[in-house]
Amino acid sequence: MKNGLGTNQEIEYLEELIRDFPPPDPLPAAEAFLILQNRYQELEKKIELFISTLDKPDIKWQRLQLKNLVVNNDIYPLVFYIYVKFFHSYLFDGILKNAGSFRKIDDPNNGKVGFGGLSPRTVASPKFLGANPNNIGSEVKDAVLLLQKNALDPIRNGLEFYRRFVFIHPFYDANGRIGRIILSIYLLCHNKNIMWRDLEQGGNKTSFLKKINNCHKRSGGYKYGTYFNYLYEFFIKFIFDINTKVL
Repeated sequence: MKNGLGTNQEIEYLEELIRDFPPPDPLPAAEAFLILQNRYQELEKKIELFISTLDKPDIKWQRLQLKNLVVNNDIYPLVFYIYVKFFHSYLFDGILKNAGSFRKIDDPNNGKVGFGGLSPRTVASPKFLGANPNNIGSEVKDAVLLLQKNALDPIRNGLEFYRRFVFIHPFYDANGRIGRIILSIYLLCHNKNIMWRDLEQGGNKTSFLKKINNCHKRSGGYKYGTYFNYLYEFFIKFIFDINTKVL
């Protein structure tokens, strides 16, 4: 998975996670890393299936005790919240014993995680710290509430969700990947596609990450709106409308 680290560093980081959250039969980190890459590609191939689920109103959300995520009969936020955990569970099944679970206060290092620096597990070195483990559930719920079916500007809502989700960093790994596939599904539901390949080429990726980091730095501040607009204006250059809605 990508955390802004090189492949060797990613494997070393995954090895740490396997030590901290070992499944019954731990895999070598290099083998687990390849499995993760293959599984993510499989998720991307199944995007149409995930989109079709969003239009089914028969989800038993009552027994999920997440009624507050269904507003005006819009089940999109609820389904996306479910997807967040499902995608992590699918990716890390058999790799980490905490697959599908948010960071917890009783995890090693009290569930703290950093990002944007040299090491996600060395809290002193990164640029940013993920949300307090005690607040992750509520913060992710607030973020997915942006993913409304009838949003006036789904691109803005989706991008704000992605920015918040990465900033919350609910999992120890794969936050960017999971946020990216959620954003892709959401915008495809609104007839919009993201040219991720172009966005990640050359200096575009650096500019995108820099603008996201500038928003992180000003999260909750009075200048946040200005810097989010910079991010938005850059991001929309990589969005195109599709003539026929993906079903």
